[in-house]
Amino acid sequence: MKNKPVYILEIVINTQHNGYVNEPIGVYSSEEKADFFMRKAISGFESKVECNILPVFLDEAPPILEYVKGAKEDAVNEVLYSLYEAGAFEQMVEPDGSFSYNLKKDFQSSLEKTISRRI
Repeated sequence: MKNKPVYILEIVINTQHNGYVNEPIGVYSSEEKADFFMRKAISGFESKVECNILPVFLDEAPPILEYVKGAKEDAVNEVLYSLYEAGAFEQMVEPDGSFSYNLKKDFQSSLEKTISRRI
């Protein structure tokens, strides 16, 4: 069973000199309470400010981690595909009919150099 979220009220202020400032200003047990205090906070400013209400589940991984994982996988897929397009892999057919790919010898030394520089 998923936990009930808490709602973080965040104010976003354009400082006009240093960009934007995001500041959490409250944590509420319901979205309705967060919305009520958001309206009060906005009405207290003469200049235009914006607010966000962020639902957060306690003791759970932040959703951004799934996005980052997907972005990393996409980046790896792009690199692998560009290597495939460059002819870096030899395609093999396994006895069960599945495919496997081996890095061609021509590309091994440059890949090893790149890896050793990163370690």
